[in-house]
Parts: sequence; C-alpha cells; structure tokens
Amino acid sequence: MKPAERVRAFLDFALKEIHHSAYTDAAYPSNVLDIVLFHKLHLSMSWKDALKSYKQLGEEFVDWNEVRVSSVREIQDQLRGADRSLELAVFIKDFLEIVQKERHSLCLEFLEESTLTEVRRFFRPVKGVDSASAELVLLRRKGHPVVPLTPDMEAVAEHLGLVSKTGTRDQRQKQLHDELNGQQVLELHHFLLDLSRQLCPDGADGLKIPPLPSRDVGPFLNDLVKKAEARAAKAEARRVAQDLKKAAAEEKKEAAAKATKAPAPQAKAPAAKKSAPAEKAKPAASKKKAPTAKGGSKAAESKASAAKKVRKRTSG
Repeated sequence: MKPAERVRAFLDFALKEIHHSAYTDAAYPSNVLDIVLFHKLHLSMSWKDALKSYKQLGEEFVDWNEVRVSSVREIQDQLRGADRSLELAVFIKDFLEIVQKERHSLCLEFLEESTLTEVRRFFRPVKGVDSASAELVLLRRKGHPVVPLTPDMEAVAEHLGLVSKTGTRDQRQKQLHDELNGQQVLELHHFLLDLSRQLCPDGADGLKIPPLPSRDVGPFLNDLVKKAEARAAKAEARRVAQDLKKAAAEEKKEAAAKATKAPAPQAKAPAAKKSAPAEKAKPAASKKKAPTAKGGSKAAESKASAAKKVRKRTSG
C-alpha cells in the first residue's frame, strides 16, 4: 500500500472517531491565544476531555484575563481529565502572565503579520509550549501547509507507514499535508495525537507497532486503539500508584520530623524541677533568720530588766 493510500485509510477511520467526539470545525478556536491553549489541553488529556475543559473554562470565566487573575486551584477545577491537572493549571496561568507582561494585553493576533520564523521564535522560549502548537498556529492563521506533529506523533506515523522513514519533522509534516490535499488536516492531527498519547504514555522509546495492512484497515486500527487504551490505562495506574507512594513517603517524612522535635519540650522539665529546691530554699532561709529576730528581742528584754533594777537601787 502506498503512503497516500495508508493516510487516506487512516483518515477515514479517524473521521469516524473524531466526529463521534463532537468535533465541529465551527467550534474550533480561531484566535492565536485560544489555539495555543486549546492545543495544550489536548496535549494533556484526550480529545473529548480537551473539548469539555475548553468549554468549562469559557463558561466559568468571563475571559482569559479573569483566568489569569484567578487562583491555580480555581483553574485546576475546570481541568478534569488532565494527566497532570495541577501542572496544566500552573502553565495556563503562567503563560497568560507572560503574554500580559510582554504585550500588555492578552492578544497575540500580531503574529498573523509575522513571518514563520518569527512566530516560531516567539513561542520557542516559552516553557511548556510544544513546537506542534506553534505549527498549528501557522496552519490555522497563515495557511502553512503542514500536519503538526509532536515527537510521539511522528514516531507513531512512521511505524504505521504514514510518513517516510527518512527526512526531517518539517518535511514529514508537509508530506502528510500534501497526501491529504489539505483536507481534514485538523481531524487527522487530533486523532493521531490521541493515539500517540495512548501508545506512548511514557514516550516513544521501545514503541513496536506494525504498519497499516493493505486490507482490513478498520479492524486493524480498532484493535490498535483498544491496545492503546489498555496501555494508557496501565500507565495511568502506575502514575497513580507512584503519586500515592510519594504522598505516603512525604507523610512519613513529616511524621519523623515531628517525632524528632517532640522530645525537646520534655528536656526542659528537669530544669524546672531543679529550680524547685531553690524556691524551697528561700523559705528555709527566712526561717533561719527568724531565730535571730527572736534572740534580739530577748536581749532587749534583759537590758530593760537590768535597767529597771538599777533604777530601784538608786531610788532606794
């Protein structure tokens, strides 16, 4: 089967899957900022969940500026289904802050007048923005003839025989676009992204899948999707187990730290006890002084008695 025929067969299957996921071209983000953020959502979750989260963000917040000034937790609450919802929420808030700081607004439409190189250069230093997101902006806003590919998408496309085994990513992106004649590019992109997320939950290293067969492409892809979903589920279970293990280790560490600090107040107790005898010694000292006081009064009485006797003798 020729690459173009493989791509067409793959696309026919993808169209059924994507449209079952409520895809509509009219609802697809149109401005630059929305394209980048929506694509980031899909990079972090399934196509269906990305659509839901994008819609929830639009319903919960008035605009992106309200998202920018909201807390990470408030953003995270709208991102159910994300692999790392906290990291994704932090990215969204940070990205909006970066745009606001650099542009003094949340508008990136100026990029439509920029060259391909300038658009890529603008997004390249922004941590968390995949190069495929920049290519998607170029596709949607400047008509650049590519099917945006992430490294994992590129690996899956190569294994399935959708692209040549040689050439750069940019050449492969253009090759896919040419084989589609520019039609249903977004559908193919998002379906391939979904598939690569499931087949490569921990990266494309060690990926082993056969190329598309010349016949029975539908059953082959159905089986591949089921295996991909099972693989993704196992990866998710491992991730959850690792998170629980990490949380347990943190709790154990905190408990140990508290236990280490606990004896400190008890060590001060003996010092308090030692001070008690000193306090008791003060009354004892006052008691010792008491006899001295009594002895002084007796001496005074004897002097008075003697003086009295002298007066009697003198008067006699």
